[in-house]
Amino acid sequence: VIFILLCQVLAATVIIMMVTNYVVNRGLDEDITFFESARNMIWTTLAIIASNVSFFIMTPLLTYAIEKQHFADVREVELVRKMVFFQCLNNTAVALSFFIPFQWGRDATTRNTFDHCA
Repeated sequence: VIFILLCQVLAATVIIMMVTNYVVNRGLDEDITFFESARNMIWTTLAIIASNVSFFIMTPLLTYAIEKQHFADVREVELVRKMVFFQCLNNTAVALSFFIPFQWGRDATTRNTFDHCA
């Protein structure tokens, strides 16, 4: 169960990281319209929510189906431990992912670098 949940958290983290970095890079474009920005914000929010909620749906299902605990309180404590650990792992990985620069098809000369703010 732990391996399956770890793979699911890894996939969710990669999805959140890619979607968020894409929208941040896209949002730095000066020629983006309000409607494009709103559309990007909506689908990004839905992707992040779906990847996080899928984890909270799958964890109890996998725990009840695969692991056989003798007492209900032990099962619930283990379930909460897994969910808290993997949610913290997911949030930490996504936060640290912003140290990785994504280009999204742009070369280094056309990438937004905030020099127009100086």
